Amino acid sequence: MPLFYRYDASGSFLARMWWQEDELTVESGHWDEKAPGILPVWVRFDGHDGQDTYMRAEPLAVQGEKGVLFDLFWFGLYEGRGLGGGYYYQIRPVARRVDAPPSIMNYAMDADYAGYLAMYVSASEAGKRTIIAASDLWRLEGLTPTRLKIENMRHNLKLTNFDDSPVRRYKQFGVPYLNSHGGQAGRVTLEVVKYPFP
Repeated sequence: MPLFYRYDASGSFLARMWWQEDELTVESGHWDEKAPGILPVWVRFDGHDGQDTYMRAEPLAVQGEKGVLFDLFWFGLYEGRGLGGGYYYQIRPVARRVDAPPSIMNYAMDADYAGYLAMYVSASEAGKRTIIAASDLWRLEGLTPTRLKIENMRHNLKLTNFDDSPVRRYKQFGVPYLNSHGGQAGRVTLEVVKYPFP
């Protein structure tokens, strides 16, 4: 495991993310976001129902539900240094407005003790130069950060935590959350919206 992680703005980007159920493999050029087994990944704030800030993989909430949904995320690239290396990402929600550029929110994806992935208030701003503790860093196996392009779709990526435990989709009381301890295996697809960013 690396001793510390160094930020690399040139490999950071904005993307939408989809969950591919049951190890579903997506062939390049055959993407259909409405196909069975493909689910958008999103997070909601201000819903006041006890499910705020948890990462979800299911069809977007229907109109009329309370809260603000975010389905665009910043993937801040960090390179492991010291004892081992590799690429890691800090994942944060991004606010979009018609009259302003995208804004990275001061939350970062992390897992609680039960493994549920959620957005937690971050102690530092996005793009902190060096990180020592890596609990809020994630790996995307199969993604080469130097080969990205805007509007590029990257399929069949394995999302893992910093200890290489794979992220899964876990249903609790019928609600599907992303979880690093248990649940159904899957992979992710990314649609790169801006690269590099910021």
